Amino acid sequence: MNLVHMVVLMVGLLLFLGVFATLGYGLYLAYAKGDLIERHLKNCSSYLVHPPYLPSGLRGKITRMGSIAGIFLYARFFIRKGVVSQQDIDNFPADLRRKILAWSWSTLALLGAMAVFAFLIEFDLLK
Repeated sequence: MNLVHMVVLMVGLLLFLGVFATLGYGLYLAYAKGDLIERHLKNCSSYLVHPPYLPSGLRGKITRMGSIAGIFLYARFFIRKGVVSQQDIDNFPADLRRKILAWSWSTLALLGAMAVFAFLIEFDLLK
């Protein structure tokens, strides 16, 4: 195994571990801050946020966090469609919003980097 293969292996492992780290952080946010987040989105009519419409357990909590992150990523769209109220978005704690957005952007960036990395490997562009 030459140096290029070792570097490719290390980058791939770091990306893979990074995805698991963001998954763990998402679980932390869901379990530790989930109730607080849902209390601040009490006027939200979104079926994505409220628990009765989602499966319970690990999958439901991650799905709910992804839905909440989507609400903050596309806040204007959801406000315009009437899914979430402007008051809920404005009154949401800034530090918690920052944590949710950092989690979602880092997850998207890592998944995008993995896709680019897989493309480069698949078409043998890393020699």
